[in-house]
Amino acid sequence: MKRIAIEVKSEIKEAVLPTSRTVKDINVAKAASELEARIQNGTHSVFAEIIDELIEKSYSVRDIADAALSLQYKKLCEPVTVNVKEKKREKGKAESRRNVTEKKSISAQAAQQDYETIVLNIGSRSRVGINHLIGSIIDNTGISRQEINKVEISKEQSLIKISQERVEQVLQGMENRKICGKHIHAFLLSAAQCKKNNKGNAGKLSKKGGRYKDNRFSASAKAKMARAR
Repeated sequence: MKRIAIEVKSEIKEAVLPTSRTVKDINVAKAASELEARIQNGTHSVFAEIIDELIEKSYSVRDIADAALSLQYKKLCEPVTVNVKEKKREKGKAESRRNVTEKKSISAQAAQQDYETIVLNIGSRSRVGINHLIGSIIDNTGISRQEINKVEISKEQSLIKISQERVEQVLQGMENRKICGKHIHAFLLSAAQCKKNNKGNAGKLSKKGGRYKDNRFSASAKAKMARAR
């Protein structure tokens, strides 16, 4: 559809298909407009005589008009039926609205959660993708996709924001695992270092309390990263 839009140099907009009820309402309005125009232009004398005869037989003008219209617009007299496709479309709309509500609820829950950033010693040079990282974390640690907030991949490493409650679980579960054939080491990035990284400053990691923090390229971190490669 995008290629067609480019070829014809036009914008293709998505539109909602009308329901059977909407189509009938439009046709009824069109019929009313045609009748009004006919009245304004003058009615045929033959039909006027028929109406006079029917009135003499005690038929009301309303009944006469209703009978005449039912003959002229037979399709408008048919009851509105909802076909299978329409039912599926309405069901799809309801499911879509429910999914949007659920996603908003999940997003609200995620916004309330506290996250910490975990560093994995694998990056784009190892041809790793976001799907590789998320899939490996879920498979090896048992956490859910909703507990992974954000993934950033650089050449040598990847930063993954994990729900604070799951940090230890992920650090232990990912240690010495393999992603794209590479042995993985998982380190915790401090809040201060996260702030530096967000500003685009290359920081370093230093080992402290069994985790790597702050000085990413300290001697001990370099040695561990080199052995992992």
